[in-house]
Amino acid sequence: MKRSFLGISLCVALFICFTKEINAKTYYFKNDNNVKLSEKEYNFISELYWNGYQNIISQEQYNTLKKENIFDKNIETTFSNNIVPLDSSVSDSAKTLKISKVCNTNCTVVSTLTWNGVPNIRSYDVMGVYFTNTELKSTPLTVISSSNTSDVSTESKSSTNGYGVSFKLPSSGTNIKITQTYSFSKGGTINASYQHAKYETTLTNSKNYTFSKTGYGKVFLFNETSAGIYDRMPGVEINL
Repeated sequence: MKRSFLGISLCVALFICFTKEINAKTYYFKNDNNVKLSEKEYNFISELYWNGYQNIISQEQYNTLKKENIFDKNIETTFSNNIVPLDSSVSDSAKTLKISKVCNTNCTVVSTLTWNGVPNIRSYDVMGVYFTNTELKSTPLTVISSSNTSDVSTESKSSTNGYGVSFKLPSSGTNIKITQTYSFSKGGTINASYQHAKYETTLTNSKNYTFSKTGYGKVFLFNETSAGIYDRMPGVEINL
């Protein structure tokens, strides 16, 4: 009887431990920032951002996305007026720019620039948006990443209808991506642009612009000093 009781107790203890282990791992993926994602969330981030952004997302950003309650909403990636309809991005062969949205109470808008090759000049580039008939709800996040680094830029410039960020491309590494996350009220139109410096330039020169639909990518209207520095890559557009 005593042996039987001990055997039952051991089985119960093992079952409890096994159950706790299963319950403890209710996530599909965990990154180095200790952000835990379900499989559904993991796939959602791949579509809204890019496959690999899960590795660098912060707990704060994940919490913001969770608060917006958008993980079960549909994501839309739209084409630019500058290219063939139904294309979801614009490319100049060296790099590709796309814009996506997902809406609930507000709309989360993500623009992503992917370098398809390795840039020869790594100076101050500029990325941002021009928006009409909508309102920016929070401070945007700009993440600059490569195969061996990840950083956030806060060198921003803003107005009532535009927001831009200057940043220096990583000095080393491949697979360079610049990702901007915005929160807008529903309605209106967003134009997004990425402008690459063809020559070495300064942070001051990179901010010599106003926001205008007549500017580069329908976002950045550079002054005479800076206009010739940037490559005039077309922008992308999305309706909220």
